[in-house]
Amino acid sequence: MSARNKTGISFFQRMAFKLARLSVIVAFALGLILSLVQVYIDFSQQKQFTGQKVDEIFKVTHNTTQRAIYQLDKDLAKEVLVGLSNVSFLHYVKIVDEEDEILAELTVDRQSSRTDNLTQFLTSETATYESTFLSRRGEYQGRITLIVSSDAALAPFYDRATYIFLSGFLRNFVLSILLLLLFQYFLTRPFINLAEKFQNINPSNPSEDLLLIHDENHKFDEVGYIVNSANILISEILVLNNALEDKVATRTQDLQKALEKLELSQQQLVEKEKMASMGQLIAGLAHEVNTPLGITITATSFLQDLTQDVRKLYSALSLTQQELDSFLHDLEEGLELSVDNLSRASQLIQDFKQVSVKKSLKDIKPLSLKSLIEGVLLKFQQQQHSFNHQLHLSCNDFIVTCDSLAITQILKQLLLNSIVHAFEDNSPGNIHIDVSIDESSVLIHYYDDGVGLSAAHLKTLFDPFFTTKRNAGGTGLGTHVVYNLVTQALGGSIQASSESGGGLAFDIRFPLNNYPT
Repeated sequence: MSARNKTGISFFQRMAFKLARLSVIVAFALGLILSLVQVYIDFSQQKQFTGQKVDEIFKVTHNTTQRAIYQLDKDLAKEVLVGLSNVSFLHYVKIVDEEDEILAELTVDRQSSRTDNLTQFLTSETATYESTFLSRRGEYQGRITLIVSSDAALAPFYDRATYIFLSGFLRNFVLSILLLLLFQYFLTRPFINLAEKFQNINPSNPSEDLLLIHDENHKFDEVGYIVNSANILISEILVLNNALEDKVATRTQDLQKALEKLELSQQQLVEKEKMASMGQLIAGLAHEVNTPLGITITATSFLQDLTQDVRKLYSALSLTQQELDSFLHDLEEGLELSVDNLSRASQLIQDFKQVSVKKSLKDIKPLSLKSLIEGVLLKFQQQQHSFNHQLHLSCNDFIVTCDSLAITQILKQLLLNSIVHAFEDNSPGNIHIDVSIDESSVLIHYYDDGVGLSAAHLKTLFDPFFTTKRNAGGTGLGTHVVYNLVTQALGGSIQASSESGGGLAFDIRFPLNNYPT
C-alpha cells in the first residue's frame, strides 16, 4: 500500500483557532460594552466629585471670604486666593464686592495635555461655580467665582479609564491563548490523530495490528464512537477474509476483472471527489470537517449491517457468487468512502500544493530563453491533437538565469487558457509571444485575439476559483497558479489587460538574473 499524505491542516483553518477566535470576539465585545458602561458611570461620578470638592471649598472659605467682602479687605481676599492656588483643578478665581468691583483674582496657568481634545468632546473646557454672600437683611454683598479646568478635574478619570481598557485587552489576550490551547488539545488533536490512523488502514489487506486503540479521554464521546465502529468493521472483515480465503483463490481470474473495474470506478470517484471537495472548500473548511464525519458514521454502520447479513448467509451455506461479488463491491466502495471522507480535511490542503510555489535551486540556471520557449511550443503542439491555431514567437537569442520549470509551467498554462477560454468551439486564432529585455529584467508580452474578458471579470482574473467555464469543468486555479509562479518562483510581476471581444494580454516581467543570493 502506498504511503498516504500525512494530515496537514493550516493553523488558521483549524477548528481550534476558529472556535478560539469566535470566543475571543464575543468576550471582547461583551467586555468592551461593560467597560464603556463602567467608564460612563465613572465619568459621571468624577463630575459629581468635582462639584462636591467645589462645595467644600466654598464652605471652608465662606467665613474668611465674607469678612473680606464686608470689610473690603483686599489683602485678606488675596490670602483666601493664595490658599486656593494649590487646588489641582482650579483655573481661575475671583472675589468681588457688592459693586462687582474685584477685590482679588487669581489665574492658574496650565499646560495643554494629550487629553484636551477628548475633554472638549466629552464636556465643556471649563466649568464655572459661584457662591453669593448676603447680609442678614438679605442684601447682596458680593460673591466668589471659581472656574474649574475640566481636563485637570477629569485627570483621575482618564487614568482609571486607561487601566480599565488595558486590563480588559490583557484579559482577552490571555483568554484567547488559553482557549486556543484547550480547543487544540481537546478537539483538533483527537480528530487529526484519528484521521491519520484511518489513513493506515488498507481495505484490501487488513490485519489485527490495524485495530484502533482507545484514548481514555475520548472513550465515550464521538471519537470513541467512531473508533468502536471502525474496530467492529475491521474485526468482521478479518473473520470473513480468513473464511473465504480458499474460495477466493479459485476464482482469482474473475475477481481480477472485477477489481480492474473497481479500480477504474475508484479513479473516477476520486476525480469527482477532488472536484466536489474543491467546490465545498469555498463554503468553508468547518463544514468540510463535519460532513465527512457524518458520511463515515453512516457508511460504517451500513457496512456493519451488510457484513452481518453476509456472515449469516455464509453460515447457512447459502452465499452465492453473485452475492459475494456484490458484497465485495459494496465493501470496497464503503471503505474507500470512509477513508476518503475522514481524510478530506487533509486532502483539501494537499489539493492546493500546486498553488504554493517554492524555488528549486536545481531548476535555476543560465539558459537560452528562446530555445526554451520554442521547445515548450513544439511539445505543446504535439500534445494537442486538434490544435488549429497560429503561434507567433518574437524573441532574440539571449541568456537569462531563472527557473526553467516555472517558465515552462507558465507558458503551458497560458496556452491552455487561450485554447479553452479564448477560442470558442475550437475556432482558429492567433497567439503571440513577444520577448524583450532591458538592463535588469525580462518582459514577456503574451496575447491572443480571442473573445477577451469584460472589465468585471478582469478584476478577479488572478483570484483562486475564478473561472468563466465552471459548468464545463473549469477549476479557476489556472491563472492563480500562473500568478504565484511569476511572483514567487520568478520574483516578478504580471498584469492582464483585455477588451471584450478584443483578446486577452498578459505582461510578465521578472529579473534577468533570478539566481537567489
